[in-house]
Amino acid sequence: MATSFIWRISMDGVIRRYDYDGAAGRLTNRVDLIDCRAQGSGPDGATVDSEGRLWVALVLAHKIACYAPDGTLLQLIDSPVQYPSCPAFGGAAMDTLFVTTIAHSGHSLISTSAHAGRIMAIRGLGATGLPEAVWHPTPKEPRHGAEPRRQRHRLS
Repeated sequence: MATSFIWRISMDGVIRRYDYDGAAGRLTNRVDLIDCRAQGSGPDGATVDSEGRLWVALVLAHKIACYAPDGTLLQLIDSPVQYPSCPAFGGAAMDTLFVTTIAHSGHSLISTSAHAGRIMAIRGLGATGLPEAVWHPTPKEPRHGAEPRRQRHRLS
Protein backbone atom coordinates (compact mmCIF):
# COMPACT_ATOMS: atom_id res chain seq x y z
CA MET A 1 0.00 0.00 0.00
CA ALA A 2 1.43 3.37 -1.02
CA THR A 3 1.05 6.49 1.08
CA SER A 4 2.13 10.03 0.28
CA PHE A 5 5.55 11.36 1.13
CA ILE A 6 6.05 15.13 1.03
CA TRP A 7 9.50 16.57 0.36
CA ARG A 8 10.39 20.23 0.34
CA ILE A 9 13.57 21.85 -0.86
CA SER A 10 14.04 25.43 0.30
CA MET A 11 16.65 26.30 -2.29
CA ASP A 12 14.58 25.53 -5.38
CA GLY A 13 11.27 26.62 -3.81
CA VAL A 14 9.30 23.50 -4.77
CA ILE A 15 7.34 21.09 -2.59
CA ARG A 16 7.15 17.63 -4.10
CA ARG A 17 4.86 14.70 -3.38
CA TYR A 18 5.78 11.09 -3.98
CA ASP A 19 4.00 7.80 -3.50
CA TYR A 20 5.78 5.95 -0.72
CA ASP A 21 5.79 2.20 -0.41
CA GLY A 22 6.92 1.55 3.15
CA ALA A 23 7.30 -2.20 2.68
CA ALA A 24 9.65 -1.75 -0.26
CA GLY A 25 11.15 1.50 1.01
CA ARG A 26 10.60 3.20 -2.36
CA LEU A 27 9.52 6.62 -3.55
CA THR A 28 7.80 6.73 -6.94
CA ASN A 29 5.58 9.02 -9.03
CA ARG A 30 7.18 12.39 -8.29
CA VAL A 31 4.78 15.33 -8.55
CA ASP A 32 5.92 18.95 -8.26
CA LEU A 33 2.99 19.90 -6.04
CA ILE A 34 3.62 23.52 -4.99
CA ASP A 35 5.95 26.19 -6.33
CA CYS A 36 6.35 28.49 -3.32
CA ARG A 37 8.28 31.05 -5.37
CA ALA A 38 4.87 32.38 -6.45
CA GLN A 39 4.52 33.62 -2.83
CA GLY A 40 8.04 35.10 -2.82
CA SER A 41 9.86 32.44 -0.81
CA GLY A 42 11.04 28.90 -0.64
CA PRO A 43 9.45 26.60 1.93
CA ASP A 44 11.39 26.41 5.17
CA GLY A 45 9.35 23.98 7.25
CA ALA A 46 5.97 22.29 7.02
CA THR A 47 3.40 20.22 8.86
CA VAL A 48 0.17 18.43 7.90
CA ASP A 49 -3.16 18.82 9.67
CA SER A 50 -5.92 16.24 10.21
CA GLU A 51 -7.58 17.18 6.90
CA GLY A 52 -4.40 16.67 4.90
CA ARG A 53 -3.71 20.37 4.46
CA LEU A 54 -0.07 21.41 4.35
CA TRP A 55 1.01 24.37 6.53
CA VAL A 56 4.27 25.84 5.26
CA ALA A 57 6.62 28.52 6.61
CA LEU A 58 7.51 30.93 3.81
CA VAL A 59 10.58 32.32 5.50
CA LEU A 60 11.52 35.10 3.06
CA ALA A 61 7.92 36.25 2.52
CA HIS A 62 7.33 36.42 6.31
CA LYS A 63 4.17 34.31 5.94
CA ILE A 64 2.63 30.96 6.78
CA ALA A 65 0.78 29.34 3.88
CA CYS A 66 -1.93 26.69 4.02
CA TYR A 67 -2.30 24.47 0.95
CA ALA A 68 -4.99 21.92 0.11
CA PRO A 69 -3.83 18.33 -0.49
CA ASP A 70 -3.92 19.05 -4.24
CA GLY A 71 -1.54 22.03 -3.82
CA THR A 72 -4.13 24.81 -4.06
CA LEU A 73 -3.26 27.83 -1.91
CA LEU A 74 -6.04 28.21 0.68
CA GLN A 75 -4.70 30.84 3.08
CA LEU A 76 -1.73 33.16 3.66
CA ILE A 77 -1.06 34.37 7.20
CA ASP A 78 1.24 37.34 7.78
CA SER A 79 3.86 36.60 10.40
CA PRO A 80 4.25 39.31 13.04
CA VAL A 81 7.94 38.31 13.25
CA GLN A 82 10.40 38.13 10.37
CA TYR A 83 11.53 34.73 9.15
CA PRO A 84 9.01 32.12 10.32
CA SER A 85 10.73 28.78 10.00
CA CYS A 86 9.09 25.60 11.25
CA PRO A 87 5.40 25.10 12.02
CA ALA A 88 4.05 22.28 14.19
CA PHE A 89 0.64 21.67 15.74
CA GLY A 90 0.40 21.20 19.48
CA GLY A 91 -1.52 22.04 22.60
CA ALA A 92 -4.05 19.90 24.46
CA ALA A 93 -6.46 19.81 21.48
CA MET A 94 -3.70 19.95 18.83
CA ASP A 95 -5.32 23.15 17.50
CA THR A 96 -2.48 25.62 18.09
CA LEU A 97 0.08 26.13 15.34
CA PHE A 98 3.48 26.76 16.89
CA VAL A 99 6.02 28.41 14.60
CA THR A 100 9.70 28.93 15.30
CA THR A 101 11.36 32.10 14.06
CA ILE A 102 14.91 32.81 12.96
CA ALA A 103 16.95 35.44 14.80
CA HIS A 104 20.26 34.76 13.01
CA SER A 105 20.55 31.95 10.49
CA GLY A 106 24.32 31.89 10.55
CA HIS A 107 24.23 33.07 6.98
CA SER A 108 22.28 35.95 5.45
CA LEU A 109 19.09 36.01 7.58
CA ILE A 110 19.43 38.38 10.52
CA SER A 111 16.19 39.62 12.03
CA THR A 112 15.70 43.10 13.45
CA SER A 113 12.67 42.00 15.50
CA ALA A 114 13.01 41.85 19.27
CA HIS A 115 10.84 38.69 19.16
CA ALA A 116 12.99 36.81 16.64
CA GLY A 117 14.32 33.46 17.74
CA ARG A 118 11.18 32.76 19.75
CA ILE A 119 8.20 30.51 19.16
CA MET A 120 4.90 32.00 18.02
CA ALA A 121 1.55 30.39 18.89
CA ILE A 122 -1.25 30.87 16.34
CA ARG A 123 -4.76 29.96 17.47
CA GLY A 124 -8.19 30.08 15.83
CA LEU A 125 -7.19 28.55 12.50
CA GLY A 126 -9.93 25.93 12.51
CA ALA A 127 -7.33 23.23 12.04
CA THR A 128 -6.07 20.40 14.22
CA GLY A 129 -2.78 18.62 13.87
CA LEU A 130 -1.86 14.99 13.90
CA PRO A 131 0.17 13.24 16.57
CA GLU A 132 3.79 12.81 15.58
CA ALA A 133 4.67 9.47 14.05
CA VAL A 134 7.42 7.60 15.84
CA TRP A 135 10.05 5.88 13.76
CA HIS A 136 11.30 2.55 15.06
CA PRO A 137 14.42 1.55 13.16
CA THR A 138 15.14 -2.11 12.72
CA PRO A 139 18.28 -3.01 14.65
CA LYS A 140 21.11 -4.14 12.41
CA GLU A 141 21.88 -7.80 12.65
CA PRO A 142 25.44 -8.54 13.73
CA ARG A 143 27.64 -10.14 11.10
CA HIS A 144 27.98 -13.86 11.59
CA GLY A 145 31.00 -14.58 13.77
CA ALA A 146 31.87 -10.93 14.21
CA GLU A 147 33.02 -9.83 17.61
CA PRO A 148 32.13 -6.37 18.84
CA ARG A 149 35.03 -3.95 18.54
CA ARG A 150 36.73 -3.28 21.82
CA GLN A 151 38.41 -0.02 22.47
CA ARG A 152 41.90 -0.31 23.87
CA HIS A 153 43.24 2.27 26.24
CA ARG A 154 46.91 2.83 26.83
CA LEU A 155 48.03 4.07 30.18
CA SER A 156 51.00 6.38 30.12
